Amino acid sequence: MATSEAAQRSLTTRVVGRAGTSDAGWIRWLAAKARVVYRFVGLTVPALHLGWVSQALQVGWDGDALRIQGWGYTRGTGFEQTPKIEVWLSRRFSRRIFADVSPVSNTQVSVSARQAEFDYSNTAFEATWDAAALGRISRTGAWQVRVQISGKGRRFWGPIRSLSPFGSASAMSPRREDDGALLGPVWRGRRGLLVVRRRPAVNAVEVKVSGRTVSV
Repeated sequence: MATSEAAQRSLTTRVVGRAGTSDAGWIRWLAAKARVVYRFVGLTVPALHLGWVSQALQVGWDGDALRIQGWGYTRGTGFEQTPKIEVWLSRRFSRRIFADVSPVSNTQVSVSARQAEFDYSNTAFEATWDAAALGRISRTGAWQVRVQISGKGRRFWGPIRSLSPFGSASAMSPRREDDGALLGPVWRGRRGLLVVRRRPAVNAVEVKVSGRTVSV
């Protein structure tokens, strides 16, 4: 997550939290009303992504397939039954590249949610793009990973907004394709998790080590 964006959210959370526990009754009343309005707007206009929380736990290659494990939910909306989960790569003026998604249950999701009112553990998933799907990324550029959770007649979606510091997501890297291009996951702060195809500016053709001398 971008430092500035994380700091802004952290500041907002602290301000609202302190207002909700203020000694002044009118401040607590305002905080409660603000929370209700915020949640109402977020639930009725999901395109604003208000209250959207998501994280990538594991990101890496499994042979020729790219696999992401993570979760996503909107605060204030839980699902008694496992919701429908879709994950895709999005790029302007291009068709979505959908992943094969398997829902999983992860209690870490609810544990990470502060003062969770609902059980969000069934919003976790494992998404996989095989070689054929990744083959559609034929030109250089960036594709944003997006997640959609559907259930109870509602849909919520958004980008991956954070990375787990304890999983492989913090050590993800692109790989070299047969044509010399680099393809793979990268983190881009405010845009979140992306899959990027790019041409390296410099290529190392040969590397030699002789004693304490390294020649490139």
